[in-house]
Amino acid sequence: MKCEIVNPSDCCFISCGNREALALACVLLGNGQYALKEVEKGELICPIMLFGNGPKWWEDTFKRTIDQSLDALESETAEVLESFEYPQNGQA
Repeated sequence: MKCEIVNPSDCCFISCGNREALALACVLLGNGQYALKEVEKGELICPIMLFGNGPKWWEDTFKRTIDQSLDALESETAEVLESFEYPQNGQA
């Protein structure tokens, strides 16, 4: 699935079929300051985690800690990061 990284700067996207790997890439890219939204349905995949709610949301959603997710999904998360793209000619 293609997702938009919601940030205060440029429009950009990452893609993957695994929601947890997508959310993990978003957290790594923005240090919790970015959200992630699925493009087609507009569904929130990962919220902004600025105010300390991140670890609890992560454990409630994925049933493990962020560190455990990183250990389990290291290579898949790397693939998500490699999918990073800016839109061509302003098109999503």
